[in-house]
Amino acid sequence: LDDQRVFVTGLSAGGCMTSALLAVYPDFFRGGAIHAGVEYGCVHNPMVARECMQSPSQGSGEVIRKANPEYKGPWPKVLVFHGTDDRLVAFAHVDSHVNQWTNVHGTDNVADVTGSLGKMTVRHYQNSQGQNVVETYAINGMRHAVAIAPGTAEEQCGSAKSEYYADVGVCSSHIAAKSWGITRKTPAS
Repeated sequence: LDDQRVFVTGLSAGGCMTSALLAVYPDFFRGGAIHAGVEYGCVHNPMVARECMQSPSQGSGEVIRKANPEYKGPWPKVLVFHGTDDRLVAFAHVDSHVNQWTNVHGTDNVADVTGSLGKMTVRHYQNSQGQNVVETYAINGMRHAVAIAPGTAEEQCGSAKSEYYADVGVCSSHIAAKSWGITRKTPAS
């Protein structure tokens, strides 16, 4: 595999696993997309998982650095997608992810770019070279789900046949692939 093209993504417990994989194996992944997952280190055992889902930690970069203390390479780019109406995993986890990953990347936790995309409020956190290292996508009104835009066009994806997919008119998978630079390129006209 081309180690510059390995990414991980997951929803809920899979989002938590995504965060853990990025923290513990930063040399294996170039980036990850966390969908409605808790930050790394919030859950220490199964008994506190439900409590953590509603009460995020402050998000410590030190917890990530302790997961792989010998690692000196570049940290993965992190995207966080989370619905504002998520009743299962508190929306406040977005800020915990921001605090954790901007600290690891050595940048502040104040968004350098803020905007909107459809129903999403988008925030980008950049390093000193102006590269986005953390991106958050707050999907207004979305429950605990993955954001999709049904259809077959390049910027569309999925179908809302399960409670864990929400048609919000924006495909989070396409956004992640575009952010990571792995989308198909169309010839210039």
